Amino acid sequence: MIATDYCSSLIMVPPPPLHCAAVTEFEIDRGLGETREGDLCSSVFVRDIANLPDQFDQKQLPKFIDVKDDGSVDMEAQELLTSLKAQIVSKSARSLRVHWVPWSGGVLDVQSQAHDEYLDDLCQNFVEDMKQQIQAKLVAQRGAQEEPAWLFEELRHHGHLCRAKRSVFCGRSRLLSDIGQCLELHDRSAHWPMVVHGASGTGKTAVMSKLAEEVRKTFRKGCVVVTRLLGTSALSSDIHSVLKSVCFQVCLAFRLKLPAAHVTNSYAELVRFFHSLLSTVSKRNQEALVLLFDSLDQLSSNDGAHRLHWLPKVCPAKVHIIVSTLPKEHNILAVLQEVIPRPECHFKVQALSSQHGRELIDLLLSTVNRRLTTEQRDLILERFRNCGQPLMLKLTFDEAKRWSSYVPASELDVAVGTRDAVRLLYSRLEKRHGRVFVSHALGYITCSRLVLLRDTAP
Repeated sequence: MIATDYCSSLIMVPPPPLHCAAVTEFEIDRGLGETREGDLCSSVFVRDIANLPDQFDQKQLPKFIDVKDDGSVDMEAQELLTSLKAQIVSKSARSLRVHWVPWSGGVLDVQSQAHDEYLDDLCQNFVEDMKQQIQAKLVAQRGAQEEPAWLFEELRHHGHLCRAKRSVFCGRSRLLSDIGQCLELHDRSAHWPMVVHGASGTGKTAVMSKLAEEVRKTFRKGCVVVTRLLGTSALSSDIHSVLKSVCFQVCLAFRLKLPAAHVTNSYAELVRFFHSLLSTVSKRNQEALVLLFDSLDQLSSNDGAHRLHWLPKVCPAKVHIIVSTLPKEHNILAVLQEVIPRPECHFKVQALSSQHGRELIDLLLSTVNRRLTTEQRDLILERFRNCGQPLMLKLTFDEAKRWSSYVPASELDVAVGTRDAVRLLYSRLEKRHGRVFVSHALGYITCSRLVLLRDTAP
């Protein structure tokens, strides 16, 4: 007896095999089973036809109910359907919508007023339920400490630009080494921000993009690098938006509480939060934080951005700020030299040497699998030797990759400087698209730049 009871306890009734249920039934059961109680993430619409099993219209009935081969109602299927509906009602009572449709004259009259009212009610119920679910999800997302999608898009944008800029980087090893040593020397004490400056076209953005990669080698124990190539997106052209995105990124990286809406909506409050945030990161004494702000001159003048009141004049330990700018634009460099008087904190980007220019043009040509004749290559390097600006070489490369090998150097129009390279670029565009179109298009882009940025900013 005991053995019999023990054996009986080991025998489990197997669940109904999947082939005994319809695919639709399995999908409904799976969907409702994954829905948490109280979570309105599903809607159930049931259409019931009154007295349908009592109807025996051999032509119409099989369209709405399971029947056997002899035309009689399949009662087993009806029992399974009734059981399924009962499960749906028990699991989805809050999101259940039942619609009754009359069966008149032995047929379901789809032209009747009652059927039109049924369709109107169904559509209205569906729209209402979808709106309710969408609004509930949006409220839940705004209330949760989730990473905002706009921030990820901004980080993706700057990350992509940085990778593109440093993909053809060469030279500047001494400059990068000096900046790296300065970072390491002042990591454990308060210090001034660092300034990278140089003429337009000398490659400051490429240097800053390379720094975003190199500083990780300086801090081998780990660091958080925040990079903004200012003026390249809507959120990086206005200092208010820049500080907001930087604060969000730092808070998420160090698992700190995100700034409240009343803080991010007020520029003065946001600046105070930014300075306080840097102090908080410093006091944690964990990973170093490196902030890279490239091209301060590309910021709009909103909120007095060019006066640099937002920029900390002293960085706490474990926090480093590196900015870059043109030497004369908006008088920014003069302001930086006044508030950061230490010469060792200022780094000038010099012209590239001829050797580095030769390496750069070879690197650029390799990206498009092209080669130049020795005569063509020597002509470019001769003009570059008098300029030394990577931008001039990049613009010349954009022209050179269209050259044919049989064209002699005497017939090639090669720029003698960056401005001349830009002139040749515009001249080529005008030949292809017409001077009126190009001049008007560039004019509209220039005039509308700030308006477009303001309209697209969140």
